[in-house]
Amino acid sequence: MTEFLNALGFYYGALQATKTFLFKYKGVEFALVRVLGWGNYFEAEVATESKFVNRDNQKISLLCRELGIKTINHKDFIKLCESLNKRPGFKFNFRKVNFLDIKKRFRKYF
Repeated sequence: MTEFLNALGFYYGALQATKTFLFKYKGVEFALVRVLGWGNYFEAEVATESKFVNRDNQKISLLCRELGIKTINHKDFIKLCESLNKRPGFKFNFRKVNFLDIKKRFRKYF
């Protein structure tokens, strides 16, 4: 993946080593995600068309409420992503290092 992103012109990255458990319930895919050295979160999603996004977001919200799962708003989602991406020691720059260097640096993840 890192080589693919580099070929597309992206040169900054952050390693996100995760262990993910996938479940499907009432047509919604739930992913329970453990980020090594950081913590846990979940994702809930459905494949949809742009005209049905609001309807399907509401479906997911109602299902999460039914399951007792707390959801976050868009602003808190951005904070979560920034927290993951800004972890010290997990960033890399393809213009300064190649994939083999990244692989050596993060050996336990490969």
